[in-house]
Amino acid sequence: GFEFGPARFWGSFGYAAATFVAGILFGIDPHINFWMASGVAVIFFTINIVFKPKQYHASPIENNDTALVEKTTTIPTMGEILSLFGLQKFWLFVLFVIGTYSFYTIYDQQLFPNFYTGFFEKPEDGYQVYGYLNSFQVFLEATCMIIAPYFINKMGAKKSLLVAALVMICRIALSATLDNIYLISFVKLFHAIEIPLFILAMFKYIVGNFDARLSATLYLVGFNISSNLGVIVLSWFVGKLFDNTGYATTFYVLAGVVLITSIIAIFTLSDEKKAKQQ
Repeated sequence: GFEFGPARFWGSFGYAAATFVAGILFGIDPHINFWMASGVAVIFFTINIVFKPKQYHASPIENNDTALVEKTTTIPTMGEILSLFGLQKFWLFVLFVIGTYSFYTIYDQQLFPNFYTGFFEKPEDGYQVYGYLNSFQVFLEATCMIIAPYFINKMGAKKSLLVAALVMICRIALSATLDNIYLISFVKLFHAIEIPLFILAMFKYIVGNFDARLSATLYLVGFNISSNLGVIVLSWFVGKLFDNTGYATTFYVLAGVVLITSIIAIFTLSDEKKAKQQ
C-alpha cells in the first residue's frame, strides 16, 4: 500500500535545491559544481556502505519452515528474470519508453538548455535565470509527486502514461512555435507535470501487468537501461538533424516521433489488471 510518490518527492526536493545553487555557481565558475557533486557523491557512497536495511525475519507465529518457504517464493529465480525477454508486452513497453522518454530526454537535457539561454544577450544571465527556473520547476515537480498518485489511481497506469506523453508533445512542439522567453519559461514548467505522471504511472504499469517480484528488474531494464540506451543511440541522429535544420525543425520532428509512438501505444500497451491494488 506504500505509494512511490511521497518517497520520490524527496528526490525532487533535493534536485530543486541543487539546481538553485548550481545555477548561481555556474555563473561564477562551472568547476565548483563538479567539486560539489563529487563531494556529495562521496557522502552518498559512504551512506550506502554504512546503512544496512532490515533483513527478513519470521514473525513469532511462523515456524522456520513457513518462513523459509515465504522467503524463497518471494525471490525470483534467474530463469524467471530471463523469461521477461521472451514476453511481447515487455518489448512493447520498452519501445514505448524509447519512443517517448528517450526522445524527450534528448530534447530536455541536450537541446533545451542552450535553446533557452540563447534568448539572453549574456550567456551568464541565461544560465542564472535557467537555474532559478529549473529550481522552481522541480519544486513544482516535488509537489506533483504527492498529487499524481491520486490521479493515476483514478485514470489507470496506461492512460496516465499516454497523458504524460501528450504533455511531452505539447512542450516540445510549443518550444518550436513560441519565440517569447516568458511563454517558453511557462512551457518549461510542463516538465513538473510530465515527470511525476510518467515515472509513477510507469511503476504502476509494471506492477499491474507483470509479476510484482520482478518489478525492480523491470524498472532497471525496461525503463532505466532502455531509456538511457535510447538516448545514447538516438543522440547522434538527433544531433545530425539539428546541425542540418536547427531548433524548430528538430523539435517538430521529436514531437512527431513521440506522437506516433503514443498512438501506437494506445493499441499495444496492456490495460493494467491490478492498478487499484497498488
